[in-house]
Amino acid sequence: MQDEQIVAQGEQNYVGPKTELAKRIMKALTKQLLVLNMVAAGLIVLTGCVSSLDYGYSNGEALKLRSEILGDAVPVSELVILRLDDDFKAALDSRIDPEWREKRKLRELRSFLFSDDELAISYDAASSRTAMDTYRTRQGNCLAMTNLFVAAGRYVGLDANYRTVSVKPTWDHARDTMIRYEHIVAVGRVGDETYVVDFLPEFLIGDRPSEEISDSAAMALYFNNLGAEAVVEEKPEKAIEYLRQALALSPDNPDTWNNMGAAMRRAGHDELAVFAYYQSLEIDQYNYSALSNLAQYYETEGRADEAMEISARVDRYRKRNPYFHYFVAKVFYEEGRLQDAQLFLDRAIRLKRDEPQFYEASAQISRAMGDETGSGQYLAKAKHYRQEKHETPPERTMNHRLMVRKNM
Repeated sequence: MQDEQIVAQGEQNYVGPKTELAKRIMKALTKQLLVLNMVAAGLIVLTGCVSSLDYGYSNGEALKLRSEILGDAVPVSELVILRLDDDFKAALDSRIDPEWREKRKLRELRSFLFSDDELAISYDAASSRTAMDTYRTRQGNCLAMTNLFVAAGRYVGLDANYRTVSVKPTWDHARDTMIRYEHIVAVGRVGDETYVVDFLPEFLIGDRPSEEISDSAAMALYFNNLGAEAVVEEKPEKAIEYLRQALALSPDNPDTWNNMGAAMRRAGHDELAVFAYYQSLEIDQYNYSALSNLAQYYETEGRADEAMEISARVDRYRKRNPYFHYFVAKVFYEEGRLQDAQLFLDRAIRLKRDEPQFYEASAQISRAMGDETGSGQYLAKAKHYRQEKHETPPERTMNHRLMVRKNM
């Protein structure tokens, strides 16, 4: 059966969308993953040809389902992400002289927040926090750290705002949920220059596409993150509450609609989940997270043809995702096709070299093939990366980078 064979030539790994093997891969994925979108590392901007989907909802049905999803949530009026208490304000007053020039305020504020001998705020991708919570815990992801910098910067008299930035896709995996990260930075003007404070120094932003966003939009991203984190923590009802707040603030964010679909599905509200995925795609037909989740839902419901049709559209997207290759490898391993499984694990490792479970799976394959030496080498790498994940990576010891440019 030639069409069931895998073609694995360099970057050309491909599974034909109509094969039984492809259906097995889809089933494996549906048992494992939902795809969530969070602000912490990389905004995906994908282009391609995607034919329109038939949403199949009348106006009345759409209004009813949308109302059920949104509930009675109203936009939060207070900018909770930027609130500072009196103690922190006093700390800023004693550290930053209001008479200093803007450039010195910027330099000293950076030192106060991030130097090892002062507050030493550190990066943690899984922690979406307000400015005050970031100050109290001394850690947070790029949104949390941006919240803190914007709030503190404005308090001491600096121009400070939010900007989302398009960077290379970044993936993570937690509790059977695939997470796609986005990135945000702090920006402002000092005299005739514009500064950018970036809290992930390993990214070289340069001239990457970016967009300044409002405080309200940033707060919507905050609630979106809390919702995604609640899904990962298997608290779908709490996730729905957070995501309703996010949609009340930013009703046309396709990523939040996708996350709402994931939360609704985890809560057992399948009809609302499917509608939320379609809402995401109605706003952005290239939202491959929503397409992936929708395909997985259809496969679970036994609607294999619809699942495979949508799955074919996200093939390019999945090839960029190391965890897709990891789960394909698991299918091959179960089939006893160990060499094919290792080919996909090699691809996963090329895409994300610091994921311990990729090396552990490779060790299992090596052992099954009688290669105890190779198995031991893979396990050693897995141990190394598991230990490293509990430490601050060397490139993040300063926690941020400052870039300054002359205004044109």
